[in-house]
Amino acid sequence: MHDPAATRGFDGAAEPALNEGEGFAPVLWTLTWASASQSASSLPYSPMSTTQMTTGRIEAFSDGVIAIIVTIMVLQLTAPKQPTWAALLQQRAIFLSYGLSFLVVAIMWVNHHHLIHAVHEVNARLLWSNLNLLFWMSLIPFVTDFLGRNPRASLPVSLYGLDLSLCGAAFWILRIELAAQHSHDPEMSEYHSRIQLKNLFSALLYLAAAALAHVSIYISYFVYVLIPALYFLPEKKLVTGSEP
Repeated sequence: MHDPAATRGFDGAAEPALNEGEGFAPVLWTLTWASASQSASSLPYSPMSTTQMTTGRIEAFSDGVIAIIVTIMVLQLTAPKQPTWAALLQQRAIFLSYGLSFLVVAIMWVNHHHLIHAVHEVNARLLWSNLNLLFWMSLIPFVTDFLGRNPRASLPVSLYGLDLSLCGAAFWILRIELAAQHSHDPEMSEYHSRIQLKNLFSALLYLAAAALAHVSIYISYFVYVLIPALYFLPEKKLVTGSEP
């Protein structure tokens, strides 16, 4: 027979008796929750955890989103139906568009890494500017797949450039906040202003390539290859400037 004394809760109050084999999951969940609560209550309280966000959280979240972007792009690659070189070559446009987009995302990630390490204060403007950048980057897998499957059509080529143009504009907006945080340092402020012009120029160049896709897709492709070459190396000034 079931012992009523064994059905008392943590506060000593009697609980309804359970038949054998019933209610095991709720009891296990209660025990797990109580153990987790006790462990959490033993952790030291830090005021910084509720008053100020660190750049580590922004970088971790951004890295996670960018990793998902790359994962989606590679999952969009499909093996040819026939195990022949001819069938593989028929998908060359898909692989080339993936390679170009991977390079673009990699360059964005490297420069974003150094940019975030130069942040002095995490505020609402910085958070939303960063989310704006991640939003337009999250569309790269879509435009990449659209371009790879329709490499000679003007619309996919144009949309690809439009999305990368918005990514460049988002970097420019993010740089505005970073420049404001370095306003006390004339040298760094001048540097950010110069890089802002570079970001804006790239965004406008991507936008022009998007428009020119309706005239000649080859001009657009030339621009899409040219711009990553300008950003291949990370911003050394930020790397040295962000070090303590």
